Amino acid sequence: MLDIRSYYYNTYGDRFFKDPPTWFNTYVLLELIYHLPVTLWAIPALLRNDPRVPLQLLVFGLETAITTLTCITEMLSWEELTAEQRGLGGLSGMYGGYLALGKCSEM
Repeated sequence: MLDIRSYYYNTYGDRFFKDPPTWFNTYVLLELIYHLPVTLWAIPALLRNDPRVPLQLLVFGLETAITTLTCITEMLSWEELTAEQRGLGGLSGMYGGYLALGKCSEM
């Protein structure tokens, strides 16, 4: 597991996995206690057309968009990133895709 983490950091320069800011650990906790359970609930709920899905996915999408936008904003301030690490094939592409997912679930 440490080899994967080292490879990821060395390739993409993602400080969140090397020296995260204090608030990042709160976001990880939020993902574990809210995001993961809702994901596990929402998949079968979508298949059975549960009437609670739209409201729950609105909250899910807002949570995803706000936390991801915060991470993107922080990442864009890291001056040591190369253009490749910062670009669509790097962290912007990874975090940007997650932001798009959050926005799509709000629709």
